[in-house]
Formats: sequence, structure tokens, C-alpha cells
Amino acid sequence: MVCSVVNAAGCSAADHPGPAPDRCGRRPLPAFVLGANVIDHLDDDARGFGTKKSRTTLRRLAGLGLTGVVLPVSLTTPGLSATEVAAGPRLYGAGRARLVAMIDQAKQERLLVTVVPHVLLDDGQWRGDLAPAFDGVASEAAWRAWWDSYAQLVLVLAEAAEEGCADVLSLGIEFKSFSREPFAAAWMDELADDVGQVFGGALTYSANWDEVEIVPFWESLDVVGINAFYPLVKKGAPDDQAALFAGAARIHEGLATMFPAQRVWFIELGFKSTVRSYDEPWKWIDEVPDDAVSERAQLLGYQAHARALRAQPAVDGVFFWAVPADPDDRAHAYKFEDERGFSFLDKPAEAVVRDLAQAPPAR
Repeated sequence: MVCSVVNAAGCSAADHPGPAPDRCGRRPLPAFVLGANVIDHLDDDARGFGTKKSRTTLRRLAGLGLTGVVLPVSLTTPGLSATEVAAGPRLYGAGRARLVAMIDQAKQERLLVTVVPHVLLDDGQWRGDLAPAFDGVASEAAWRAWWDSYAQLVLVLAEAAEEGCADVLSLGIEFKSFSREPFAAAWMDELADDVGQVFGGALTYSANWDEVEIVPFWESLDVVGINAFYPLVKKGAPDDQAALFAGAARIHEGLATMFPAQRVWFIELGFKSTVRSYDEPWKWIDEVPDDAVSERAQLLGYQAHARALRAQPAVDGVFFWAVPADPDDRAHAYKFEDERGFSFLDKPAEAVVRDLAQAPPAR
């Protein structure tokens, strides 16, 4: 019997069977991994994870020389004050089978696979501001209810990741308000222990770029994961390539100082194809509806980080955000993004990715 954090079955430490054996024959994480986030199409059984379309995309990424992919898997919670989390369509039944098939497709292309639970709020607000509450009053008890609901689903996701032999599982994503709480480290340790009984791969957490310094549980994990949408220059600063390079260098140098002995991965790194996207790279295209297309701005952001990766051995993995599972995504009425979006495929930034893949930075 595997105990969950909810502990509803009256489990004790003695009931835990210990770490999951590595039945998948996983190898140690490589010195450096370069990859991309691949976005599912949840509304179309012909286009999303585990389809012929996704296999085509994975083969293209492998053909560029990439060595890994991140697979975001959606969970939902109603709003900032909610006390429960709901499963997305990839946790059970046919949806789960599609996720496992997607992992298998990636493994067949010799890509390292990281699975990330993407908690989305039904009301469109940001998960980093979560404040679970009972009757409008935020409290540790309300947080516990939310966390227990979430942890149950992460255990289900961990089982699916293990079935597919994924290499890495993120235990959370951008829970900035949670990281500030005094109980955060203990609760994440509990979750890591429980997940470790069903999943034999490495564990990480996907911190928001401005959350990294306050995360209290890095030492419990195998990899420091960062959603690295750092601004490279201040908004409105002169459009100067040297300034962008200097901005990226400062980020990487700071991480080298902060984590001298830990692996650091950029679980998400990307820039929109819009003017000055390097000012506020975290914004979605619908947040900047008036910004014009600029593949040059995206290219400059990629070039700045590529240069910093070669100059400073602080970051051991980069997964660019993001490409759709369907290579023909833009031809559909429901698409991940338009030409102003984050995908680097068929844009000048693709050459930067290819160069990094073919001559990766020494680690």
C-alpha cells in the first residue's frame, strides 16, 4: 500500500514500501540537455499527445539535435481561494493512455522526458498568487485541503509517468505564494517521499523566475527547475544587443553563485515573436494585443541566452517554451498560438537552437 499525503487510510512511515525500483533502466541525467516544451491539443484526438502528429513533431525536434522534451499536463483549480484541485483529461482512462503513449514516442526518439503538472485556474488568474481560504479567510488549514487534493493528483500523474518511463517529474509549478509559507518545505518533502515510492526518476520543481530565491525545499530535489522568463533589460531601455547579452550574463552568473553545487534547468525559457518581447517575456500574446510581429526580438533573446550558456556553466538544461504537438497547428481554427507566439520553429531562432544542439556548451 502506498500512502498519500492525505493519510486518510491511517498510514504511517512503517507502511511505506520504500523508494520505487528503477524498472525502466534509466541512465544518469546527462551533463547538459537541450529540449522544448511540447503542448498538447486537448480538444482533438487526432492532434495531441500520442498521435501521428505528435510523433512527427518529436522526430523534427530530435532531428534538430534536441535531447529532451517537457510534457505539460493540465490540472485545474477554480480560483485563488479554492481548496481543491481537479484532474485534467490526461490523468485517467483514454487520456492517461495518450500521455503514456506520448512519453513512449519521445523515448523512441531518444529524448529525455520531463513531465510537469500545469495547474491552471478556471478564472484565468495566476497560480503564483494562490491563497486557499475557508469562508473567505485564508489559513494553513485551507492550504492543507488544497495541497492534499493536489498531492493526490500528482501521485496519479507520477504513476503514469512511471508507466511510460519518464525521466523527470516536476512536483509543482510557480507556487510562489506557497513557497513563502512556513510549512512549504515540510509538505513538499512529504510529497517527494510519496512520489518517490511510485516513480523511479528524478524530481524537480518549476519555480517562477522571481520565486527562485525564496523556495525553501531545493535540497530535497534532484534538479533546481526554473521557468526562466527573466527580463533581459528594463522596459523601455534602448534596444541594444550588447545590453541584452549583459542581461542574460547577469542571470546566469547569479544562478552560478546561488547554486554552486546543484543542477539547474530552465524548465521553460522563451520569447514571443513580438517587439521587445525580452522586456516582459512572461506575457502571453493576448496580454500584448497591440505588439507587432518581430522575429528579430525573439532571435535576440535566444542569442543572448545561448551566449550566456557558453560563457557560464550555471545551467545544465534548457527547454524552450513551446512548440505545439501538431506541426500544422496554425492551420486550425483552434491553435496554440499565431505567428506572434513563442514557438521557435520555422523562425530565425530555430538556427540558434540547432547550433546549441549540435555544439552544446561544455559542462
